[in-house]
Amino acid sequence: MRRTSTGLAAACSLLLGGCLAEVHGLTPCDLREGCAGDAVCSSPQGDPCGHQGSFGLCLPRPDVCPEDEAPVCGCDGGTYDDACFAQGGGTDIAYPGPCASPADCRTLGCPGTSRCHACPTATDVVWVCLPAGAVC
Repeated sequence: MRRTSTGLAAACSLLLGGCLAEVHGLTPCDLREGCAGDAVCSSPQGDPCGHQGSFGLCLPRPDVCPEDEAPVCGCDGGTYDDACFAQGGGTDIAYPGPCASPADCRTLGCPGTSRCHACPTATDVVWVCLPAGAVC
């Protein structure tokens, strides 16, 4: 059986986290600490802003952004015109749309083993931290 770099990268990302970065020449980063210089720490899908302890990869900040006008909430709690502007500002994307006011667990995270959940109300959805296995 022949090994491919894609297969190796997938295995490494599952087992070691940082191995994927080494295969592609990127630097792994702690999403809460960010990256040095002109890079942004990009989070893996499923763990925006690294609140579940995932590591990301340092990617170059974009120099020029198209005018998409698809607002996003950055992991820093700021609202940006689109994902490109957020990453150009040095932050990854917490979720699509403008940031909630006041900030909720999508940008602030949850303590311990609790998780951020969308709980419906009579007129809206609120994001709250719930213990593992709990439901709204």
